[in-house]
Amino acid sequence: MLLLSIFGSPRRNGFSSRLHEELIIPFKERGFFIERVYAYQTDVKPCTGCGWCSEHPGCCINDGMTDIYRLIRSADIISISSPLYFSSFPSPLKAIMDRCQLIWEEGRRNKPVLKTAKGLFICAAGDEYKCMFDGVSMGIKHFYNAINTSYSPEDAILYPLSDSSSEISLEFIEKARIIGERYSAL
Repeated sequence: MLLLSIFGSPRRNGFSSRLHEELIIPFKERGFFIERVYAYQTDVKPCTGCGWCSEHPGCCINDGMTDIYRLIRSADIISISSPLYFSSFPSPLKAIMDRCQLIWEEGRRNKPVLKTAKGLFICAAGDEYKCMFDGVSMGIKHFYNAINTSYSPEDAILYPLSDSSSEISLEFIEKARIIGERYSAL
């Protein structure tokens, strides 16, 4: 079984990354093969909306996304973590997500559809205000739908007030581990 973990933070020790690592622990313990992708270390250019993938196989941009497409197609579970940047995703993570238009286009053309994976999402925000996670919550839902991945929003880990402390709340660490346990047992 393959867990593809995409880290959207530029900081490997930031709140979203640390919660992501907690989520991964049960998968390691159950013998999953784990592939980590760090968005800030990839060579993925943004989608240009050129339309190539709507009529042709593959993407006309030749970069690091080729390997990520392979991982997405073979993953059983895909977990994504992200800090909240102005109620959205950081641009390197968003570039990866946008480039998956290719996968959506393949499905639209009735090409071989991806196996159905399961998706998980972790997001950390420095502050707390009404509706602050709405943008990323809608974005991740649409992204997982586009890549034929089932996603349950109630299993999302949405962590507010990360700027208020250097330590992650034990409640959220426990939630990450519980969700990891549940999904690694599927």
